[in-house]
Amino acid sequence: MNNVFRLSITGLLIWAGMPVAAAGSLHMADVLARALTESPKLEAFSYSIRAAEARRLQAGLLPNPELGLQLEDIAGTGEVSGVRGLETTLLLSQLLEPGGKRRKRELAAARNIGLIEADYDIARLDVLAEVARRFVHVARDQLLLEVAGSAVNLAEQNRAAVEQRVMAARAMQAELSRAEIELARAQIRLEHREHELLAAKRRLAASWGNDAVDFGRVEADLFSLPATRDLDSLLSELRNSPDMARFLSERRLHEAELELAKARAVPNARIGAGIRRLEGINEQALTLNFSVGLPIFDRNQGNIRAARERLGQVAVDETVTYIEAQSLLFTTFQELIHARTEANTLREVVIPRSRQALKSFEDGYAAGRFSYLEVADARSEFIDVRAEAIRAAASYHGYLIEIERLTGLGFGVEQGDRK
Repeated sequence: MNNVFRLSITGLLIWAGMPVAAAGSLHMADVLARALTESPKLEAFSYSIRAAEARRLQAGLLPNPELGLQLEDIAGTGEVSGVRGLETTLLLSQLLEPGGKRRKRELAAARNIGLIEADYDIARLDVLAEVARRFVHVARDQLLLEVAGSAVNLAEQNRAAVEQRVMAARAMQAELSRAEIELARAQIRLEHREHELLAAKRRLAASWGNDAVDFGRVEADLFSLPATRDLDSLLSELRNSPDMARFLSERRLHEAELELAKARAVPNARIGAGIRRLEGINEQALTLNFSVGLPIFDRNQGNIRAARERLGQVAVDETVTYIEAQSLLFTTFQELIHARTEANTLREVVIPRSRQALKSFEDGYAAGRFSYLEVADARSEFIDVRAEAIRAAASYHGYLIEIERLTGLGFGVEQGDRK
């Protein structure tokens, strides 16, 4: 019995009874898991998050106190010549940040971590969607290679049959030449399919950072076309997708930045205390000082306005993204329906009839009722419709992956050998 692998942004393997891939082969579950654990693109986010956490730590630190030394009335004249009138002050001061600046600075740094995590969720979906597409591409090329191999076999059988007819003086030599040309062209197409499959496998391996292919084949039933939700249900899920959820994180970040900009409009103050040595009278005294900036010219109004504009832009970007996502989802859903219809019709109706037609033409050719060209056309059509069915099934899975990527619902792929 086939099993379905489900993966969403909230979990990894959440479907029991998954088959274990045979040595040298990969299922969709395998490639998705490897992409999650080994993708260089996702690994880079761990550094970004740790760096953001370090910035949050830095944002929450108090300003360092300052130690100062002040010398006054030194090297004067008369009674204060030399150091006789020297006044030495040792001062310790601390910067004060009113308006909750430190707390709001720390909150903005924390919101930035949330935005990076939202970006990670999107990047994770992008990686999973891309590796799923590459997996389907490999599965498609494997089947196309099989079709190309069967085309070579048919061409070889045809050449042998024509050669016997020529030897029996029932066909002209030109027909044998045509059969040999058909065989050569089929062999060229087979060689091309082999190269395309190797390239597709290499791209799949690159999804988890490998520079060489470490598997033999992928196991997937492309002609199992799993159903998806209706369009209205999918459209309703768009608001909850990671792409849209990111705008919430971005809005929270800009709100925190706006509050921080407002807090910075309140001027900082500095308070200090120290001890002063009066050399002239050989005495000491304490000193206190306090200073605060006057917000006459710079009230941080430019940064406050910029923060408001960035916050307003988020709402506009969110609306544009949502409308575009709706349009793309609608278009992709229509293509999905068409791909299902095309794949099923080709496999259930066109291929069987094409096979029957080829058999009739081959029998008629043997009986002398049809020409070689008619048989060759029927054979070419049979090969072509098989390839078209494979491409249509692969397209269905590709559209399904795109829909799951847009909505963030997860990836579902039927596992098992092709029937």
